[in-house]
Formats: sequence, structure tokens, C-alpha cells
Amino acid sequence: MVPSLQTKRSKDFNKIYKAARDYSMQKYGKPFDYEKADRDYKFATNIGTQNTLKYLNSLTGNAKDNSKGNLDLLIEASNNIKRSDLPAINDLDAWQKLQKGDATYIPLFNYATDVADQFAKIMSGGGSGNVTSDKKIEQGLKMFRTGFSKSEMLAAASSTKSMLSNRKRELIGDNKYLVKDYGAPEQPQKLQEPSGWTHKGNAADGKTTIYLMPDKSIQDAQGNKFDANGNPLKGSN
Repeated sequence: MVPSLQTKRSKDFNKIYKAARDYSMQKYGKPFDYEKADRDYKFATNIGTQNTLKYLNSLTGNAKDNSKGNLDLLIEASNNIKRSDLPAINDLDAWQKLQKGDATYIPLFNYATDVADQFAKIMSGGGSGNVTSDKKIEQGLKMFRTGFSKSEMLAAASSTKSMLSNRKRELIGDNKYLVKDYGAPEQPQKLQEPSGWTHKGNAADGKTTIYLMPDKSIQDAQGNKFDANGNPLKGSN
């Protein structure tokens, strides 16, 4: 029921309102909140809300259809390139390959640039018409430096995805109109973090929180080991 689309002068108003109240009592154990429903509908249909959630989905993926976001594609592009654990060497390797016409790094450059631009737009308010400054895009590119090693890129993209998923969860909340369009928000995990980690993000299953440790190993809160793709290593639960 969208209250602002109903009129109290309608002959069906009382019948509709009673049905909404009865349904709310049966499903949630409390009466239908007319005013909250009206606020939720106006917030859900606001162009700023819609644009922000669309940008968030483009980066984190959509829980409603399990589609991948650009952060997932950035990790895949990163994992497909053989490179060292030293960013300075990777930067030099990329430069040399580009001079020779080798397109190895092109997908990584494209995803990193697009992700940085989208991230900057979200930080500027999320509207599709927002103009982002060169400074914000530059800051975004530093977050997704193409010279990062595979484990560094995984940590950067995964931690950013977790942060943006939190932002999306707060936006959707219990707004039934947004849940209908964008799916129920992901719930945060409550885990005891290992001490000493430098970066954290999500494993390949999209649920398990994993941590990059000082020795470059990747593990979850229980100590199970993972590879650079976020998949459990053999012998780990």
C-alpha cells in the first residue's frame, strides 16, 4: 500500500486500509504505519536514492539477481595477470608491455579506472549527473592501483565492497519499496578478527570475511587459509 496514492474520499479507502492493517498485524505483529509507509515510498522514489543504489549495485553486484559488480570483475581481471608482489616492478612491467603493444594490462586499467570513477561519484552523492573532480578520481585510482599485487588488489577491492555494502544496507534498511526493487540488504557478520591483519574483505563466496596478514597469507577469523582469489585452500574448512 502506497498511502500517498490513496485518497480518503475513495469508497475503497477504509477497506484497503483495514486490509493493510490486518496484514501488518498478521505478518509483523504491529499495526500498519501509514506515515512511515508514506516516508519510505517518497525516499524510495527519490531520484538521488535511486541513482545512489544503482551505482552501489554496479560496484557491489545486485543481491536480487546475484549479478557481479565491477569490483568483482576488477578482482577477476587482476587475478588473470601474472605479476610480482612488488607494485613498483608491476608498474614497470605494465609500462614495458604497453610500449610493445601487449594488451595484457588493458582490462585491469579499464576496470580500475571505471571503479575509481564510480566510487568518486558515490562519495560525491551518487547521482548519475554528478561531476567528480580530478582529485577524487585520483584518490580512487590510488585505492585501486594497477601495480598492486594480486593479494593487494583483492584486499583493496574486497574491503571497498564491504564498505559499500554497508552503505547500501543502511540505505535500504527496512524500506519495503527498496527491498522489493533491490533485494534484502546483506547482514553484517560478527566475527572475532585475527590480530595484526593489514586488509580485510570478502571471500569468493561473498559471505566469509577474510584478512590479509603481515606475512601476505590470507585467512578467515577461524584461521582457515585462502588463495588470492578468495577460495579456501585444501586442508582448510
